[in-house]
Amino acid sequence: MNRLGIIARSDERIVQPTLFDRLFVRTLETLYLEDYDIEAVSFFVGNKIKNLEKTLTENGISVAVCTQSFLSKFKLFDTDSITLAKGKIFYRRLTPKIIKKIAKIAGVDPKSGSIAISEENPSLALSLVENLCDNFKYITVISKNAKRASEISEKILDEYGIPIIIAGSDSKVNCDIAVKTGTTIPVMSKNTILIDASCEHTITRKNSVDWIDVSLSHNLPYKIDSLSLAEAFELVTGSKADYKITAFRCGTDIVPTSIFGIRR
Repeated sequence: MNRLGIIARSDERIVQPTLFDRLFVRTLETLYLEDYDIEAVSFFVGNKIKNLEKTLTENGISVAVCTQSFLSKFKLFDTDSITLAKGKIFYRRLTPKIIKKIAKIAGVDPKSGSIAISEENPSLALSLVENLCDNFKYITVISKNAKRASEISEKILDEYGIPIIIAGSDSKVNCDIAVKTGTTIPVMSKNTILIDASCEHTITRKNSVDWIDVSLSHNLPYKIDSLSLAEAFELVTGSKADYKITAFRCGTDIVPTSIFGIRR
C-alpha cells in the first residue's frame, strides 16, 4: 500500500495530545484514503521540528504534505530524503487549463482574443504558447531578449503556421489576458487579466490569479492546500488525474469570477 506523510501541529490531533506529544514529533494517527489506495500517516509536531525528517524516514515515508496550520508556524523546510508536495509543479502543469477556463468565463472569443506571455522562463513560455495556439487569435511574446523571443516565434510558425507578435519588456501590451513566467509583471492595461505562472505569489493588483483550488475526495480531518495534496497523491501513486478547478486565488484570497468581466 502507498504511504503518505501528513505533517501537522500537535493541536490538530483527533485524540487530545499529552505534554510529551506537544514537545516532540509523534506518529499517532493513520487514515486510509480508499479512493487513492493511500495510507495517510500523521506526524504531529510540538514546539520544535527537530528529528522530523528522521522520524518520517524511519516510518517509510518518502512523500509528505504539510497542513496549513503547520505552515503558519514553521513554514516549508528543506529535506534531502523526503519530497514535500508544495503544489507548484501541479499548478504549472495546470496553467494552460487555468488560462482556458478564465478565458471562457471572461467571454474571450478564440477568433479575436489576445494573450501576452512573458519569456522570462523560455521553456515555460514556449510550452504555454504551444498549448494556447488554438484558443487565441493574437499571441504576443514579451521579452528582453529579442533572439530568444524570435526562436519561439519561428518554432510556432514552422510547426503550427501561426504568427507570433514580439514585444519588448518595456512595451505596453493590449490584450485580454497576460501571463508572467518570471518575477516581472508585464506592462498592461488595468482591465487585462493577469495570471502568474511562476508561483511567486507577489501580485497585489486586482484582476489577477496566482493559485487555484481543486476538488478532492478524502476524509482527512486537516486543512491542507488542495493543490499540494493533489500533487502529493500523484507523487505517491505515480498516476495522474484530472481535477476540477473549484476556485481561483490571488495570495490567500479567493478571486470572484465576476471580476474577470465579460469580453464578448
